[in-house]
Amino acid sequence: MIIGVYWVSDVDLWVIPCLQASLNNYAKTEDIMSHTNRSISSRPEQTPGYRRFRRTSAYLKSCALSVDDLSQVILSLFPHDLHRERSLILHQLLELKREIPRTFLSAIGADTARITGLCAEDLKEFEIWNSRGDLCPRSVTIRYMPAIYKRVSLPCRMGEHDAIRYTIEHYVCNRFRCAIDYPGLKTLFIEPEGSLDTVCYPPEITVTPCSLIPSYDGSREGPITIV
Repeated sequence: MIIGVYWVSDVDLWVIPCLQASLNNYAKTEDIMSHTNRSISSRPEQTPGYRRFRRTSAYLKSCALSVDDLSQVILSLFPHDLHRERSLILHQLLELKREIPRTFLSAIGADTARITGLCAEDLKEFEIWNSRGDLCPRSVTIRYMPAIYKRVSLPCRMGEHDAIRYTIEHYVCNRFRCAIDYPGLKTLFIEPEGSLDTVCYPPEITVTPCSLIPSYDGSREGPITIV
């Protein structure tokens, strides 16, 4: 049984060694990697080929690489977080998985106008992927009771229409609420009576005087999972 607070997306492994020089004041490489491995063990893979905030995240990472001492930046912004948690905070900031203080953007030299422009390009990519009819979901999540879920694999190369029918025939018929997930893209919720509700996760940001707030990515659906 695996119990987790939420699912988080995979870390770009290439950025870990590059940022290590700035992180060595408070975390070693093996600490970051072990924390990452525990986090991703309780979540499905990303939708193959699609990455939320692809361009925006790449821009933030390129800006962060130019900073000599990121450890002091993170420490000043999040002084009360535990030692190991700061490496996860950095990952979440660069992947736009949490509210981003403008002070962090200033510290790494990131331009807000550039970020909003790249976010608009990421949104266009999302719209293309969301309109595709050839996506094949990999798994379905079954809700047995509140906070208790099980994720099961779908037959290989099954299209979305067939996946919905398969889920209804095998799981919804037993009065379970199910979800077919395209991580970072959308989730199809199938209710016990057979109705279908689609929730999409467009890569959008809300700009405030103090921070940039990324839209919800769907990663906390099914917070406690049995696999």
